Amino acid sequence: MSFAEHFRIATEKEKTEAVARLVKASTGDFDFYMFAFFGILMASMGLILDTPEVIIGGMLIAPVLYPLLSLSLSLVISDLSLMYRSLRTMAVSFGISILLSLALALLLRIFMDDFTLGEQVAARARPSLIFFIVAFISGLGASYALIHASLNELLPGVAISVSLVPPLAVVGIALGAGSPEIAGKAFLLFLLN
Repeated sequence: MSFAEHFRIATEKEKTEAVARLVKASTGDFDFYMFAFFGILMASMGLILDTPEVIIGGMLIAPVLYPLLSLSLSLVISDLSLMYRSLRTMAVSFGISILLSLALALLLRIFMDDFTLGEQVAARARPSLIFFIVAFISGLGASYALIHASLNELLPGVAISVSLVPPLAVVGIALGAGSPEIAGKAFLLFLLN
């Protein structure tokens, strides 16, 4: 297949199938929230343990990228009901993420004498414009992979590069540790992503 054939305009069938896959993956149903719950718990534990591999595992499990992609789609096609559903799913999943990581941090502070914020938490408290550039490139990759069904297995890699879950978890963890400045910087990083 030539270079030009790889960048062909998507067929109507591919567009329709991509929209259906995206809407299904971003619907805030029980399965969506269950995976968001597990993903944020795992990422929070990885942040607290200062273990990047566990953080990545949490990013792979949490489906929080899909409502954001669905919101983008709703803006492009001017679908107000999809926009509302995407915003609602995002707000609930992001709120759950912050509250769950906050509760975990508060609980661990009670039971751990040596509870501290490690380097993985500190790394998410250094927002930079470069993170926005990474997120933009990831969005392009996600859009391309979503249209071409054979590339859908690449979407978890895109979800890791955008990394929405760790900054959200750091917001809750930092608030639970009594560090609102770190929480604010992590939230800024989340917004950049």
